[in-house]
Amino acid sequence: MSKTEKIAFFRFISVFIIFNFIFVIISSRLYLDYQKSIYKDFSKESMMTYANKVANKIYKENNATNIYNTIPRDKRFNVFLISNNNIVFRTDKKINDIKFNEGFYKSNDTLIYGEKIYIHSLPTIDHIVITNNQENLIIKRIEHSLYVFLIFAFIFLSLLATTLAFLFLKPIRDYITKLNIFIRDTGHELNTPLSIITMAIERMDKQSLSQHNNKQLDRILIASKTISSLYNDLAFLLQYQNIKNNIETLQIDDIVRERIRYFTELAEVKKITIISHIKPKVLDIDRTKITKIIDNLISNAIKYNKYRGGIQITLEDKFISVKDTGIGIAQENMKDIFKPYTRFDDTNGGFGIGLNLVKIICNEYKFHIKIDSQVNGGTDFRIYFNDKK
Repeated sequence: MSKTEKIAFFRFISVFIIFNFIFVIISSRLYLDYQKSIYKDFSKESMMTYANKVANKIYKENNATNIYNTIPRDKRFNVFLISNNNIVFRTDKKINDIKFNEGFYKSNDTLIYGEKIYIHSLPTIDHIVITNNQENLIIKRIEHSLYVFLIFAFIFLSLLATTLAFLFLKPIRDYITKLNIFIRDTGHELNTPLSIITMAIERMDKQSLSQHNNKQLDRILIASKTISSLYNDLAFLLQYQNIKNNIETLQIDDIVRERIRYFTELAEVKKITIISHIKPKVLDIDRTKITKIIDNLISNAIKYNKYRGGIQITLEDKFISVKDTGIGIAQENMKDIFKPYTRFDDTNGGFGIGLNLVKIICNEYKFHIKIDSQVNGGTDFRIYFNDKK
């Protein structure tokens, strides 16, 4: 799986899990509130029923002893008989005082139901109070069940998201794989005759040709090199994940001079002058990758330069800079210049992958890229071999 596919894969999973988990949490919260409401209504009916049962029982008794002994017990509730705001009987020995009102209400964590009564054998008793302090226990049980549900929901959503991501991405991956194979094979078929053309031109006896034919031959050579360079960039990008990193201690200044010579003929077509300030520089890096960075910076500087423009290539110990006098880059396009297949000037052709390759390789080696550009004022690409100081 490529880096881009991994990013898409994990983004899909993250978005799917987050949105669905938020939905599950909100649903669970609503369910909990609903259960609290249901339990409260059920408790109210149960306490009122129990209060009536107790009241009917004690109405039939003749003395206090019989009343206290015959009050029906229910482990869910506690019974209090009140006389002038004082407790004269209670089933919960731990409670010595209770504030009550008539009707159904909640005080702290206790549900309370109180009603006024009259007992002919105990005329001093004026109220009966029923309490239920099991609400917290019941709600905690529901909450515990919801926590367990949320854990299993998260696991289930993660597995579902992973499965869906694989299913949705598989056709795209298959299509991309086929497309990459097609591009690679097509490029290979084109690169073989291009190589033959380039070799044939380089081996020709140019002294036997007229000046006009020599110019035409140079143009053919430049065109074949340009197409070959495009093919190499595309092939490199498609195979980047599988390319073995061959780190060498390289004399970078020699490579820069070599690449300048390679692009000189292409620059001369647009009458572009290349000026170089190159100092010795040694770097541990893969030769192909550093060459790709240099090639694409110089190639872009030529491609987007003005006729009879100039390019200044500088190599210092800390950085390499390729500065041109070209069309420049608009500020609003800066954020997109490293995206693959992105081009802002269709007149110059290309696949729009050169700077993407530069960015990928720089990220791999922790190189820092700095860009200074003005529209119609040129662009300076500067790559720091170490973190920016």
